[in-house]
Amino acid sequence: MRARVSKVCVVSGLLLAVVTRASAQGQAASSGWGASAPAGWGRVETPARPAQESTPASKAPQTAKVQPGVKSQPATWAVAATVPRATAPAGWGRVETPAHPAQESTPASKAPQTAKVQPGVKSQPATWAVAATAPRATAPRATASRVPLAAPDQLLPANTVGAPAPMIRWDVVPATAASPKNATATAPATDGVASPPAPSAVATSGPVQPSAADSGSAAPQLAPAVKPAVQAVKVETPKPVPTWRLSTINTLRAESWLYFEPRPGGGDPDYDYLSDRLRVDLRGHWAKADLTLAIQHIGMVGLPESAIGPGPLGLGPLYFDQGGGRVNSSQIYLRFANLRLPNVVSGVDLTLGRMGYTSGAEAPSGVPKIETVKRQRLDARIVGEFEWSIYQRVFDGVRVDVTRPRWRATGVAFMPTQGGFARQSNTTMRDVVVAGATVSSRPATGPGRRTQVQGFGWQYRDRRSVTQRPDNSGRTAPSGVDIDVTTAGAVVLGAYPAGPGEADLLAWGVSQTGNWYGDNHRAFALALETGYQWTGAPWRPWLRAGLFHASGDDDPADDSHGTFFPMLPTVRRFSQTAAYSTMNLRDVFVQTQAWPRPALGLRLDLRRVDLASAADLWYAGSGATLARGPVFGYAGRRSNGSTRIGTSVEASADYAITPRVSVNAFVGHLRGGPVVTGTFDGRHLWFGYLESVVALGPR
Repeated sequence: MRARVSKVCVVSGLLLAVVTRASAQGQAASSGWGASAPAGWGRVETPARPAQESTPASKAPQTAKVQPGVKSQPATWAVAATVPRATAPAGWGRVETPAHPAQESTPASKAPQTAKVQPGVKSQPATWAVAATAPRATAPRATASRVPLAAPDQLLPANTVGAPAPMIRWDVVPATAASPKNATATAPATDGVASPPAPSAVATSGPVQPSAADSGSAAPQLAPAVKPAVQAVKVETPKPVPTWRLSTINTLRAESWLYFEPRPGGGDPDYDYLSDRLRVDLRGHWAKADLTLAIQHIGMVGLPESAIGPGPLGLGPLYFDQGGGRVNSSQIYLRFANLRLPNVVSGVDLTLGRMGYTSGAEAPSGVPKIETVKRQRLDARIVGEFEWSIYQRVFDGVRVDVTRPRWRATGVAFMPTQGGFARQSNTTMRDVVVAGATVSSRPATGPGRRTQVQGFGWQYRDRRSVTQRPDNSGRTAPSGVDIDVTTAGAVVLGAYPAGPGEADLLAWGVSQTGNWYGDNHRAFALALETGYQWTGAPWRPWLRAGLFHASGDDDPADDSHGTFFPMLPTVRRFSQTAAYSTMNLRDVFVQTQAWPRPALGLRLDLRRVDLASAADLWYAGSGATLARGPVFGYAGRRSNGSTRIGTSVEASADYAITPRVSVNAFVGHLRGGPVVTGTFDGRHLWFGYLESVVALGPR
């Protein structure tokens, strides 16, 4: 009887085992898993696809055991963070899977996986995929088969069996649920480590407990399905660190003058003096703001005391007279103090405070030859910083730049400071208000890639308490300046490959209307220039020629003023000898430049200079320099009934010793015509200087 009962129990146990295994295989197949295979298990491998950006391995294929003759079902399970290597218990092989490339936020996704295999069976590779967060998945109801999924004690390092891994997130999602509406990205922790999971958040929605066959006790069982814990992690963006840059630039210059010899009783035209300008810049940069602060120190030695009569004989007496009558002069003042706010609105930059400004240079063209022509022959024709003078000038106000792919617009409104020759250069001339707007094409991004077009308009209003009146009326202005001038114009610049080199052109023209001390102001000016450079020849010679014409007044007794008024230019760009200004002027020139070495540049200019109208004056100066007093900033001498000023030859050389140290030299000679000889005994003017520039710190 006992034997019969034993046989029945054995048979029942075998049947129960077979039924249990079949049920487990059916559940696994219906859940997307391949059926279990008998000894000598089969293997289904699918080539892995490249990782996606948001779920880098969520579509990786899986390896499963299949029964011979049973069609395997592909299944993909995704783990939110990868698993460290674990040591399998006795009787288990270890399967290591090549991992998909890891993303930045999941650096552990390259960790190998461990799965159980039967003793004696060759280990097969299995692929597991990394996913984002895990929706709830339903666990199979049968006893776990030998599938490529490790139990929690095998997913942890050997010394942490039975404890949750603090460095791993266990959220999972079945491949069938990895759709856009189910796949939600999990924010990484601020320290780059995922939040520790609850012990139940394992790959099958419930932890797989170790089985008896695996650990010496009962077979493994699947725990009830539990919704995985998903924790929101706040990402903190590090605050930008401001960048501060300190730099200096020092300019040391020695000037020598031999002006036209005056008539007996006049001043001394022969003198030399030394000047030094040191500027210290501090620039701060943030993500949404740029701050610029600069102080400037000026020192001058040996200014001439007696170089006046008739009028100033060169620039030395201007520094002496407007510097308080000091032979040795020094001054320290605020050069820049402005805040720039880039992209206050998309493509709109705002600058506030004390700033520099150069008309014509508002929008870089992106074409090197155009930029060189602009720097030499266009910049600061209307408004500039008077750069070559020792004290220079700046502007207090506001600037707005609007940048678009094919054009750039700039609007400004400011008041100039004293400067140029004036020692008190920190003073704002509040009675001079200048406003302007410029629209420039951007040839580097537009269809006309070698041509830049610019249109501009300016308004100048001057109410200073200055008694000098710079015109041919012969009158003074006891009640002060009364000028309102509107300037409108355009410029076209181009640079085009031609033959063995490159051709360039410049066409600039303006017209003016307004009020001039109660008279109607009507004036104009134009410049036409062209050039050609042999870019492949030795020394790369560049030949240029051009014409400049600025209108003059034809009748000093009428109620109309016709002299072109250049406002606030940097005049020495267009008058190398500084003997005349761009008012009532006709200037025809030929120029050649060459570069014997990359660091050495040579330039030679030949000019014929005339007055546009013999009824007007021979003007000199560069615009307003003092807020009050007897000096306007422009002055005029008689024409003596002629238009011929003279012919000048000007030569200069620039040599960059290092990228931060350079020297430059200039010598110019003007042989005067009847305009000159009608006032002076001598007809020869010589002017030269030697200058060194040293720059330290970031540029």
